[in-house]
Amino acid sequence: MNKVLIALFSLFVSSTAYSQQKPVTKFYAPRKIEQTIGQKYVLLPADSSKMNYNFYLHKWVDGEELKATPATDEGKVMVLANIVEDTHAKFTAEWGVIYFQYFKPGDDGTMSFFAPAADYEKAKSFVNKQVWLKSDKKKVTITGVKLTPDNNAPFKFTYKYANGKQGIIALALSGTNSKKDKVQLFDEKFSFVTP
Repeated sequence: MNKVLIALFSLFVSSTAYSQQKPVTKFYAPRKIEQTIGQKYVLLPADSSKMNYNFYLHKWVDGEELKATPATDEGKVMVLANIVEDTHAKFTAEWGVIYFQYFKPGDDGTMSFFAPAADYEKAKSFVNKQVWLKSDKKKVTITGVKLTPDNNAPFKFTYKYANGKQGIIALALSGTNSKKDKVQLFDEKFSFVTP
């Protein structure tokens, strides 16, 4: 009887240790903007053809609204503080600046210029890691991650095959703040386990 219990206990410990070593393989977990109040977002780059973020993003400094939010604000991290009058997301930054982003709340409400900061940090953690590119079932190494202007695919991943050939693809991780019909997901293109 003791041998059976010891064998079962050993099996449990080894399976627990194995399950803790397995990498996370799915990142898609979209949430409504309203469910992310209090969480950090990163400001995506403005469209390269523009010098600012147009009238959809308002920046307030020392109680005064600037004419336009400059494109140089890209990459700044701020907290989603509140939803104001059901049409604007209010962001606060550590340096005292307030941003208001126009958006339409609801099932598919998104904010054009933002991506979840946690997703960006997770995406950057993939650099120098090998993943399977599902389209051709080959391992590639992620060599870099940059921000894009598209909240439906906010992270531009560069990757390299073993033969040196390189590729680029823009994707989202969780799908939060991405339109359901336009989102391009990491889970659909890459896998940390053999496909």
